[in-house]
Amino acid sequence: MIEIQYINIEISFYLRCKNVASCFATATLETANLDVINPANPHSAACVPDPYAMGVARLRDALKHEIQTGRMSPRDAYTQLHYCSIRLVL
Repeated sequence: MIEIQYINIEISFYLRCKNVASCFATATLETANLDVINPANPHSAACVPDPYAMGVARLRDALKHEIQTGRMSPRDAYTQLHYCSIRLVL
């Protein structure tokens, strides 16, 4: 006779912060309850989990990439960043 036993396996996803390279924040997300995030390590002091701050960081990274690939001069990147900051203040 064969006896079948069912094993209840809980699967969880491992999440890592991608805002700043020096941020080592981690969390787990269980498939049984996707609404609950269990933090394992906190965010670093340099990491600001604000959507506005992340957008500014992405813009700076994009301008840095344009300079490194030679598509934009450093002066043009500085001017672009300056115009963006003026628009944000107004």
